[in-house]
Amino acid sequence: MAGRSTETRRGPVSSARSRVGAGSAAGVEWNPRVVGSLVGVILLAAAAWGVLRAVDAQRPKGTDTEQIMHMLAEGEAAAERRDSATICRFISDDYTDSIGFTSNAVKYNIRSYLHDRKTLDLTIPREQIHVQIGPGGKTGSVDFLLRENSGPAPQQYPIALKLAKEPVRYFLVFPGEEWRVTSAEGYGGLGIE
Repeated sequence: MAGRSTETRRGPVSSARSRVGAGSAAGVEWNPRVVGSLVGVILLAAAAWGVLRAVDAQRPKGTDTEQIMHMLAEGEAAAERRDSATICRFISDDYTDSIGFTSNAVKYNIRSYLHDRKTLDLTIPREQIHVQIGPGGKTGSVDFLLRENSGPAPQQYPIALKLAKEPVRYFLVFPGEEWRVTSAEGYGGLGIE
């Protein structure tokens, strides 16, 4: 049998060998669909976690009293920066007061007041802020003494605000509640009329 070769014949190289995990002793094959799906699920979960963290960062922190105190501090700082948009964000769409102002009228007058002042130095002494939360925690009031230091002589104005916790939307989807001013008294001496 001279025509017969004694060599063993090798089969074709399998394409599955290229999918074997590098360094894998067991030679486990990775299914690209499963790996792709797993990566997709991980990315989707990370994106959802990021959105929830962003929503939580927008929500007010602390007790109702702490939230109101933060709102007053932010409003004071915004007034000194002459940032009417931040102040107007705290005013309810249902705002009314004894002067007859509605939400739009008081926002217009705040913008005008801040625009007409070159500088503004306001102080709300923390020890003179009195916050009361109504039953159920959806309404409240705050009384404080506002001191304007930017004029020729410092002026003091006793301010009384009525507040309500109003529904808001974060990123147009996620519901929440924030304190808004529904009425204010005592600001007439500032010239916001």
